Amino acid sequence: RHDSGTFSNKGCSWLAMGEGSTIDRCRESCDATPRCNAVVFRIGHCGMRTCARDAETNPLGGWQAWSRGERPREWHRGRHSCGWLSVGSGSSLPACRASCEASAEGCDAVLFSA
Repeated sequence: RHDSGTFSNKGCSWLAMGEGSTIDRCRESCDATPRCNAVVFRIGHCGMRTCARDAETNPLGGWQAWSRGERPREWHRGRHSCGWLSVGSGSSLPACRASCEASAEGCDAVLFSA
């Protein structure tokens, strides 16, 4: 089982890309990588990470967030900290904020990177 989403950057650091053909292959890549204890996965993408035990996840459709327990191959689904609604205008931060404010989906936060 898994949680839909990705790990937030708070409490997690990026390690490397793993095998992204299946979730099992992704987790096996992490099992074989020193310091790896978490993955974010979607078909074709496997991001391996080192995460704190209390690392939070952000919901994001099509993605899975998994963390490994103390024992090898003991994997757990992530926990959500906030929701993902949609993609708005990325032309500027003000345009991004305006997209959020105009949304009928209850948007109350944005994630913007230039």
